[in-house]
Amino acid sequence: MRVPRYTEDQARETAPPEGKNDRMSPKPLIAVLVLAFASLACSAVPVVNGPGVVNNASYTNSPGIARGSIFAVFGEDLGPQQLQVVNSFPLQPRLAGTSVRVTVAGQSVDALILYTSASQVGAVLPSGTPLGQGTLTVSYEGQVSGSVPVNIVDQAPGLFTVNQQGTGPAAVTDETFALISRERPAYPGQTVILWATGLGPVAGDEAKAPLPGQIAAVSVTIGGRPAAIGYAGRSGCCAGLDQIHVIVPQGPTGCDVPVVLTAGGVPSNTATIAIAPPGASCDQTQPPSAAQITLNPSVRHQTIRAWEATAYAGQDHAAFPAFRDTVLDRAATELGITRLRVEIRSGAENSQDYWSQFQSGQISNELWRCLRYSTVNDNSDPFSINWAGFQFSELDDKIEKIVLPLKQRLAARGEKLEINLNYVAFVRQMTATGCPSGLTYVHDDSPEEYAEFVLATYLHLQQKYGWVPDYWEVVLEPDNTPFWRGPEIGRAIVAAAARLRAQGFTPRFIAPSTTDMGHGWIYFDAMVSQVPAAVREMVELSYHRYGGVLLSNLETIAARAKQYGIGAAMLEHIGSGYQDLHQDLKVGNNVAWQQYTLASPAADNGGAYYVVDVSRPSQPVVRMGQRTPFLRQYFRYIRPGAVRIEASTNNAAFDPVAFINSDGKYVVVINASSAGTASINGLPPGRYGITYATAQETNGALADVVVGPGQALLASVPATGVVTVFGK
Repeated sequence: MRVPRYTEDQARETAPPEGKNDRMSPKPLIAVLVLAFASLACSAVPVVNGPGVVNNASYTNSPGIARGSIFAVFGEDLGPQQLQVVNSFPLQPRLAGTSVRVTVAGQSVDALILYTSASQVGAVLPSGTPLGQGTLTVSYEGQVSGSVPVNIVDQAPGLFTVNQQGTGPAAVTDETFALISRERPAYPGQTVILWATGLGPVAGDEAKAPLPGQIAAVSVTIGGRPAAIGYAGRSGCCAGLDQIHVIVPQGPTGCDVPVVLTAGGVPSNTATIAIAPPGASCDQTQPPSAAQITLNPSVRHQTIRAWEATAYAGQDHAAFPAFRDTVLDRAATELGITRLRVEIRSGAENSQDYWSQFQSGQISNELWRCLRYSTVNDNSDPFSINWAGFQFSELDDKIEKIVLPLKQRLAARGEKLEINLNYVAFVRQMTATGCPSGLTYVHDDSPEEYAEFVLATYLHLQQKYGWVPDYWEVVLEPDNTPFWRGPEIGRAIVAAAARLRAQGFTPRFIAPSTTDMGHGWIYFDAMVSQVPAAVREMVELSYHRYGGVLLSNLETIAARAKQYGIGAAMLEHIGSGYQDLHQDLKVGNNVAWQQYTLASPAADNGGAYYVVDVSRPSQPVVRMGQRTPFLRQYFRYIRPGAVRIEASTNNAAFDPVAFINSDGKYVVVINASSAGTASINGLPPGRYGITYATAQETNGALADVVVGPGQALLASVPATGVVTVFGK
């Protein structure tokens, strides 16, 4: 990169803002930033290639070239073999035979040339250049290059760095213009000067003389913490060169503390600064070296299907109408739920609508618990549905209060809410103390009766709502029942699949959904050995985390899912947080995951994404459960269709998972067991957001980072928790 090299006399003659006369001369900086160029063979016509047209400090062109900034053009035969540098004002649009022209919307503007050589030209883009998409050409000795696209913007800040590549230590000085370095670190509370370009346009003719003064509101973070700013504007020495006076915040120390400048909402490249207490070296305060996280997109794992919740949000509470919209809005937009588990009890096959009787107060809660899983066969023919023998009022209530409103919210975002209909048969409740005698259950030994139940539910949903489930979860927690085991589940799948296909449906089954993780693969193996046809109908091998939570069980589940070409899914555990989710994604290769319900007006027990305070029923307060902010770091950014890629680390304290979303954007989530810094290698060029959740700050964010070709992203990890880096 290159900035103009003015004479010492010219620097003294410039007029800085009042009160800043002793702060504006960057002579030591200029010495750092001047390049030496080797001679290159010339061709007749200039060619713009390589990096093309970039910010002179950051070496990137995202989001564009800022008006009033210094930019660089790379190529061949752009100018003379020997470097030529301007050394005085006024600046001219031509230097040593080289000129650069930018055209936007039919209006052409000549850049002010600062230096030129055969392979690189540096220039100031006049502040009056029109905004928008345009083209750029380079002329040398009457020969004109082909046009290349450029985007002209108001702000696109870049920090100059010592290596003159936009990475590593920033070109930062103290107020005497002495360079901050590892040997001479800054200290907390000290005012330092960042040197940059791209803060924005200025008023006046920048060709005649420097135009110092505040330009626009900017922000700076150092080590992820905001730094107080005293001055942010043009330098008093040079056109296009910006300087930002900042106070080093308390807290961050080390030899490579990240620093980011943001102007107009646009972040700069990430550079670093050495910080230590007065009299100390940065090595004495240096935390462990940055964890090196390396992405390998050629190694791919599972594809994410859904982030799931059970369709309960406190709809049985009198205050529900007052908090429903808040819960559903936040679940859709803030958390990122994309699939609902909608439970249907086995007792829906019954001649009596016990749920409606319970709702109306005709029967007690105790009696309802006895009756809700008992079945009365609709008739003796499992191939003939007697609709009077099925009661869907409880299912319809969930659909109308939870499913349809959430579907509408996701549709408004251009997304689809998937429905996983889950059959539940906790029949041991039928024999609890005080329950009536003679209660029956008919789906245990007749796959065809079960298949009739499934088909009746599909037909009901199709006829009443115009859609059918995306998935059917065969039975919830079969190891909590006396008879549902692997072979029984397999036979039920085969019978139900045949019945649904005969009616034109395309079923997708989830099983076995055991409470015990170890039972998951044991039940699955029993299906494989005794009912192999069932596995061909499955899309997810599901399990819960209430028992058998061993790494060996999780690895076995992942291996079985891979072997049979299906996904693995952890679909319930009250109390699970991000540590479980991270392990299920990385070791279990999960394609879907659920903690439990959408919301609850009860105490936070780790079973609801949102907890509702209904102490004042007319003014309920919805807040995230204590685990939810950490889960959000995954759900919100890793979207359905995302493919997990290999991500390795040299430091187990910074454990990554990485995904490529369906739009091609990368997401890296770091499970951090300590504070520190992570260097992420292998990200494609672009702008990245960084958010985090810790015990102290559950909704934190760092400044965006622009990554250039071949550059690593340096992310500051403030404390134990979850950090998410996501492409924008």
